Amino acid sequence: MALPRFLTDHPESAGETYREHSRVAFGISRKLAGAAAAALIHAILPGFHKTTASEQIHRLHRCLEAGDRDALVRGTEPSHLEPVLERPA
Repeated sequence: MALPRFLTDHPESAGETYREHSRVAFGISRKLAGAAAAALIHAILPGFHKTTASEQIHRLHRCLEAGDRDALVRGTEPSHLEPVLERPA
């Protein structure tokens, strides 16, 4: 049974199947949820997760810019990315 076009148009425009696109989107949402949880903990306990949320968001952005969809799905550190340099205070 074929999926309705409104479910497949966007994934096809990204060069993916519905299932592939869903896996990437779930990977992104998992990373964003982790960053949100770290930011919430930091808001309550400022000594914890001082840079976790921002580092995760930078990593996610670099994966998206590089088109590294595998890293988004795997949930592992992308091997092609350099670590984010600490910004001067």
